[in-house]
Amino acid sequence: MLGAVLTSAELDADRPLAAPLCLGEACGRCLLACPADAIGQWTLDKARCAPLASPYGFTYLMGHVERMMQAPREEQLQLLKSKESFMSWQSILRGVGVYSGCTRCVDVCPVGRDYDAHLKDAQDEIAERTPEKEARLAAMARARESGDRGPHHGRSARWIEGPASG
Repeated sequence: MLGAVLTSAELDADRPLAAPLCLGEACGRCLLACPADAIGQWTLDKARCAPLASPYGFTYLMGHVERMMQAPREEQLQLLKSKESFMSWQSILRGVGVYSGCTRCVDVCPVGRDYDAHLKDAQDEIAERTPEKEARLAAMARARESGDRGPHHGRSARWIEGPASG
């Protein structure tokens, strides 16, 4: 999850990390847990992730409004009062779920040991683990061992000093 603070205070920039926080292919929990199969080698396929990350976003709202307009008059009020209507409007008006619906990759990530005590039980079981995902993770690990870090590694490496960025 990303966040930002806007300030007019003069601050010194942080140095690049000495080592990456993400263990990459050595861990692979995000790849194994992703229900959309959107995790690649140092990248995230946002088009695959978005439908699960934003289940009640703008696209869903437009389809829901269209269904309400096409429904018989007696069903329109029921649709208007439905859970789907409530969740859609909450997503649009308050930001709840706009882009925060699926956080499975974050939920299973071991980075942040201070959370370990709270999440360990949830992290141990990865229900979405499949043989296909295990094979992709193994292929990514083999590629890394041979020096191939994939086409997207450079964007992440700029934040890391030392051997991890090479």
